Amino acid sequence: QIPELVVDKEKRSSDFKLDDRDLSLILPDAGADLIASIVAELPLLRRVRPSWHLGYSMSADGVSLRTLYRHVENCGACILVVEDSNSCIFGAFLGGGLRMQRGPYEDYESFLFRYPRSAGPWRAEIFQRSVSEQSHESSEATVVADVQTE
Repeated sequence: QIPELVVDKEKRSSDFKLDDRDLSLILPDAGADLIASIVAELPLLRRVRPSWHLGYSMSADGVSLRTLYRHVENCGACILVVEDSNSCIFGAFLGGGLRMQRGPYEDYESFLFRYPRSAGPWRAEIFQRSVSEQSHESSEATVVADVQTE
């Protein structure tokens, strides 16, 4: 089941301009296919959430890492989505939430994904940590959030 994306406009600044027509800015072109791929990889108890709440969007909240952290600091698990200048989409599910810290995230629910634009159909690629990585290595990722789970 694809969760509904909820935008809580009361939590936004008075000049918040994102309306229902603009939600495509959050997951441009990928939409339901990308969300379905991400949901399929989520831990079982997180798959049943009926809605996701927008924590931060550069197009709505501005370009500020401080604002990103402030908007998602107490949200818990979140999905971070980035579209780069080549229109490739990538990101991460962070089971422990996004937080400022030194060193890697040590959360084994987390995973990375990418949704490259290529000839032919869209296809999400999911990168889970392997058992050997979980017990011997750590990894880091820096991403910017566009979607968060409740």
